[in-house]
Amino acid sequence: MSVWRVGRDAATDATKTRGGPPTRGVEPKLETFIDRVVKWIPGDVLALYAAGVTAIGAPSMWWLVVGVILSPIIVLLTPFATTGHFAPWKAGLVLAVLAFVATAIWSLSIPNSGWQEMQVIRDHAAQVALGAAVLGLLFGLVADGVEKRLKA
Repeated sequence: MSVWRVGRDAATDATKTRGGPPTRGVEPKLETFIDRVVKWIPGDVLALYAAGVTAIGAPSMWWLVVGVILSPIIVLLTPFATTGHFAPWKAGLVLAVLAFVATAIWSLSIPNSGWQEMQVIRDHAAQVALGAAVLGLLFGLVADGVEKRLKA
């Protein structure tokens, strides 16, 4: 199961639990494009975010901000936790920025994310999900290139 489905299914389950109407999600065909973004987001943040969306059960801008801010922090701290040393400053900063952007794009595709507190996004959920898929595709290509440049 992709991480996009984890977030989508968690949000849908929360809506069913509240007895509300079914949540409109991204068409499964778009899943591939969203998954291109996921590899840039720390897995712990994805799991925590999905759990938070489920627990809160309603759009929460606060929880969205926590998830988007937590991603780059985790990216910066993980090398230290595993090796006792931080990543080189330039590489660490670039990877942290990629995690930040990836989390923001991915969360656009998740029903009940904090983005839905914004009227324009709530009113155009399908278009936003499609836009997130396009952004995910473009982001994945750029991020892969950036990673190759960092390794060179």
